[in-house]
Amino acid sequence: MDSEFNAEELLERGMKLLESRHYKDALRNLKHSYQLDPNSTRCLSYLGLALALAEKRYKEGEELCQLAIRKEFYHPTFYLNLGRLYLASGSKKRAIWALRKGLDVDRSDAGLLAMLASFGERSKRPITLLSRAHVVNKTIGKIRHTVAPRGRRAAAGQTPEGGGALEPAPATRKS
Repeated sequence: MDSEFNAEELLERGMKLLESRHYKDALRNLKHSYQLDPNSTRCLSYLGLALALAEKRYKEGEELCQLAIRKEFYHPTFYLNLGRLYLASGSKKRAIWALRKGLDVDRSDAGLLAMLASFGERSKRPITLLSRAHVVNKTIGKIRHTVAPRGRRAAAGQTPEGGGALEPAPATRKS
């Protein structure tokens, strides 16, 4: 089946299949690539991600991604893969942590920046003297969310489509 491909070609195929969301096919290619080249940390990282996405084996996938990072911590893509794995497992907080660790390695990595930006920005605490977890801030936040569910966009006067600020109404002149 894949015997005519070398480890690098299988890795590239697996990466493309991951991006196109064909997780099971990606996993098969990446496993075969890893068998041919067990020293490839790049393959290890993508294999961990594919394992999590294809078979929901998050713990095993996390271990592979972490191992790749321990071996070669200077690859921002490894942190992106770990972040994607954490997000798929339902842990947004850990995903953000992994992405920020990746930005420590390369502040300009487009993949890390794009994924981090996709999470949006948290609004400021209603009462900055109190912690975010304080009951007063939590209550005000819940009320604020109920009143203006679109969050900061509505407060900033932006359209729901993100088209920018609305034009102010023309001033009326009294005669």
